[in-house]
Amino acid sequence: MSGYLNKKIAMKYCGNSEKIYEDVLKSYTEQGYKYLDELADYIEMNNWNRYAIVAHALKNASKTIGALKLSDIALDMEMAGKTEDGAHLRAGHQLFMEELLVSIHEAENALETLNKEAELKESVVRETKKIVKKVHDTNGTILVVDDDSTNLTLAHSFLSQEFKIIGVKSGKVALRYLQKNTPDLILLDLMMPEMDGFQVMEKLKEDYRLEAIPVIFLTADRSAETEEKCFLAGAMDYIGKPFVPAVMHQRVRRILELESYKHNLEKMVAEQLQKITQLQTDIIISMGNLVESRDGTTGEHIKRTAIYTEYLSKKAQKSGLYSDVLNDEFINYLCKAAPLHDIGKISVSDLILQKPGKLDNNEYSRMKLHTVEGDRIIRRNMLNVTDRRFVQMAADVARYHHEKWNGKGYPDRLMEDQIPLSARILAIADVFDALIAKRPYKDGFPFEKAVAIMVEERGKSFEPELLDLFVGNEEELRELVKKIN
Repeated sequence: MSGYLNKKIAMKYCGNSEKIYEDVLKSYTEQGYKYLDELADYIEMNNWNRYAIVAHALKNASKTIGALKLSDIALDMEMAGKTEDGAHLRAGHQLFMEELLVSIHEAENALETLNKEAELKESVVRETKKIVKKVHDTNGTILVVDDDSTNLTLAHSFLSQEFKIIGVKSGKVALRYLQKNTPDLILLDLMMPEMDGFQVMEKLKEDYRLEAIPVIFLTADRSAETEEKCFLAGAMDYIGKPFVPAVMHQRVRRILELESYKHNLEKMVAEQLQKITQLQTDIIISMGNLVESRDGTTGEHIKRTAIYTEYLSKKAQKSGLYSDVLNDEFINYLCKAAPLHDIGKISVSDLILQKPGKLDNNEYSRMKLHTVEGDRIIRRNMLNVTDRRFVQMAADVARYHHEKWNGKGYPDRLMEDQIPLSARILAIADVFDALIAKRPYKDGFPFEKAVAIMVEERGKSFEPELLDLFVGNEEELRELVKKIN
C-alpha cells in the first residue's frame, strides 16, 4: 500500500473493515474526477461559496481514505472560500488540483493492490485445498533395507497395496540402488553385517542428493538409549521389531504425508513469492507510468529505459567491468528500480512539465529539484520495504541520474565514481532513449545522430568505459532499438 495514504488512519474511519475501506476507495475515485471539474468551474465563475462546499467534502473524504496532506489543503481552501478570499483561492488552486489528482491516482493504486491481494488470498486457499487433497492421496516408493528376508517379505505384504516397495538385503546394495534412484522413504535396519544402519545413514548425509530422503529405522532394540541415538543420527522415526502391521502402516503413511505436505508447501510459498514479487514490480511500473504521463510521454519510455539499462548492465558484466559489484542480483535490482528514476516529477507543476517551449531559469531550477524529491519520496514511502538494498538503489537512481562524469550535473555535482554505479548506467540508457524517441514537443533523432551525440559526451556526461560498451556494437544496438520500438 502506498505511503501517501495513511491506511491506519483510514481504517479507524472505516471501522477497521477492509470491505468498507474498499467501498470508500471506489466511491472516492469515482467522485474525485467530478470534483476536479467542479473546482475548475467554480474558480472560473468566482463562485466561492460552491468552491468552499466542494473543498469541505474533499476535506472529509480525503481524511477517510488517509490522504491527510490533501485534507489539510482542502481545509485551508474551505476557509478561504467561506471568507470569499478570492486571491488566496486563486493562489492555491493549482496546488489543490494537483494534490487532488495525486490522491485520486493513489486511491486507484490502493484499490488495485487490494484486488490483487484478494486474488492472492484466494489462490492460497485453492493451493491449500490441493495440498490437503494430496496429503490424503499420498503414495510413493519405499526402499526397505534389511538383511532378514522374512522382514523384507513382511514389509512388502504390509505396505505394497499402497506403495511401491523395493527390498534390498545390505547397506552396500542400498547405496548402489540410490546412485540412480531416489525413493520417497527409506526403512533402514539398524543391525546388519558389514555396514550397519548408522553407517548407511552417515553415507546418506554426505550426499546432497540423498540427505533429504526421510529415514525410519527398523530395530528390535527399543531402549531409550537406542531411540535417542536414532533421532540424533537424523531419523524421522523408528519401527520396532517384530513388526505390527497397523503401526508400520500408520508410521510410514504419516512420514510420507508430512513430506508431501512440506514439499507442496514449499512449492506454494515459492509460487506466492513470485506472484508478490510480480505485484511489487507492477506497482513500481504503474508509479513510473503515472509520472511519465504527466509530462507528455508514455509508459513506453520507462520500459525502453529498463531494457537499455539491462542491455548495458549485462554488457558490462560480461566484460568483467566492476565484477565485484555487477552481479545478477545488482542487475535485477537496477532494472526494477529504473522505472522510478523520474518519480520526483510528481511534485513538479504541470505548467512546467508540459511547457512546449524552453524553460526559464526559475522553471529549470524547479525542474531540477525532481531528483531530490524523487529520493525523498522513495525513502519516505518505502519505509516498510524490508529489502533495503533495493530501496537504496531506487533512491540513488532517482537522485543521481542527472549527475555528470565531469562533475557538472545536478543536484550534488558529483563526479566520476562518486556517482553510484546504478545511476551512471541508467543515465546512459535514459539519455539515449530521450534522444531517439519521438515526444509531443520534438521528433526523435536518427540512430546515427543519437549515437554521435552520446559519443560527444564521452568523459563529460558519461563514464567513458560504460559508454564504449553501450555504443561499441552499433549493429547490435540498432537491432535492439528496432525490436523495442
